[in-house]
Amino acid sequence: MKLRTVKGLYLVGLGVGLIITIIGGTVFHNETVIWIGGGIMLAGIVFHLIFYRCPHCRTYLFRNNGEFCQHCGKALFDDEE
Repeated sequence: MKLRTVKGLYLVGLGVGLIITIIGGTVFHNETVIWIGGGIMLAGIVFHLIFYRCPHCRTYLFRNNGEFCQHCGKALFDDEE
């Protein structure tokens, strides 16, 4: 899976989960909706931990927002276009 796709899905998961959690707490005052939102955010984080890896050396990239892997030094996005 491409790194840009992984980053996008991760951010969408966090955003949707946060919105559902806020709506569940402020509008509906429903604890179940809050837990569902939290679960969606947790799923986004787990997805990120599993798939946000260097395409060359397969090591986890942590909070790397650069163009190169901090472990092997190779370009992260050169083969995606």
